[in-house]
Amino acid sequence: MEFLTVPVPETATTILAAAIEGFSRENGQPVNQSHVDWDAAWRELVNVGIYRKGPDIAEIGSTWLESLVAMQSLYPFSPQDITRVGGQEIFFPSAWQNVVLPSQKEIYGVPFRADVRVVFYWKDMFETVSIDPTEAFSSTENMQVAFTKLQQAGISPWVAPTNNTHNTVYMIASWLWGAGGDFLSPDGKRTQFGLPAAQRGIQAYFDLLRFMPQQTFPLTDNDVWEIFSERKAAAVVAGPWLVNNFLMKKDGEELISRLGTVLLPGPSFVGGSTLVIWKHGKHWPEAVEFIKRLTSVEFQSEYCQVSGLLPVRQDLWTEHFIGNHEYLSVFNKAMRAGRGLPPIALWGMIEDRLSATFAAIWRELYSLDMSQKSQDKLDKIVTKHLEILAARLDVTLSE
Repeated sequence: MEFLTVPVPETATTILAAAIEGFSRENGQPVNQSHVDWDAAWRELVNVGIYRKGPDIAEIGSTWLESLVAMQSLYPFSPQDITRVGGQEIFFPSAWQNVVLPSQKEIYGVPFRADVRVVFYWKDMFETVSIDPTEAFSSTENMQVAFTKLQQAGISPWVAPTNNTHNTVYMIASWLWGAGGDFLSPDGKRTQFGLPAAQRGIQAYFDLLRFMPQQTFPLTDNDVWEIFSERKAAAVVAGPWLVNNFLMKKDGEELISRLGTVLLPGPSFVGGSTLVIWKHGKHWPEAVEFIKRLTSVEFQSEYCQVSGLLPVRQDLWTEHFIGNHEYLSVFNKAMRAGRGLPPIALWGMIEDRLSATFAAIWRELYSLDMSQKSQDKLDKIVTKHLEILAARLDVTLSE
């Protein structure tokens, strides 16, 4: 039996290898492990689905499930399988939402690791200007007030990627949902990101450009990490992997002690990874047992955090577990109040188009002189790009 997963830090790799060895010994079923980087994973998974050969089990991105189901390449979990794993109720609702597909009665995946967005900030920078971070990030309006105060004190308040990256979609989701908007209609047949409520949220996100460092366009995800980790910006939106990034630095523990975390002004995007079984495999019962091992309290408590993401089991998040570090309390709240992205077959294509459109908006905003960057001008640029994309996607979605 083969398990396809993504590379993780060395500590996590050791924990996973021990779990595989224990499972193989107890069940008499050898498990071979193979890896593929996230950047190449989608193409690899599509090839497995098309040619019906390859791994028996795979870790996939949470937003990819519907597309693979549409290829009729995945094994449907029976109610007995789900009960065997532990039942729906052991998972955070926001994580389980990612495996419930509107077009399907069956369940084709099991949540594995969670990725959720929160705000990380440098405590001393906010203390310098007597700003309460919880109050500052309670609304988009309060963010602008707090950022203006930081800027007036000579502190660069904010940094975010401005290149073509899916991370922008995951960040903007909070602003869009917080304004009362959504990406798609409930039936997935029309876009809604071009409607007034969603536009207000997206416009508020891009208005934060005036609080970002004066850097050459575009800023990549790696640029953002470097700027924030070098304390050249006071706040950033990131996931649990940011903590792991700091731990790999020489003075990581000391830097983490100076970091604060707080909820975003709207519901956080909750993504991560999902475990699936391929239909072409010949070890379905054993694969279900293996997934039970990977979603057990024992494995999740050891593996998930050191792998850069979070456990998906609700029962693991006890007061004792949350008390291990102050940021876990914020992640817990974000997971409970957060949302996943629309689980429709075309979402991968829509997410690609949104990422490209958001990059185009950044590009046009950066091309303006400072005197031209008025609120009205910004809103018009955002509206123009969103309405063009919405019109094109509505034709595709209605077919």
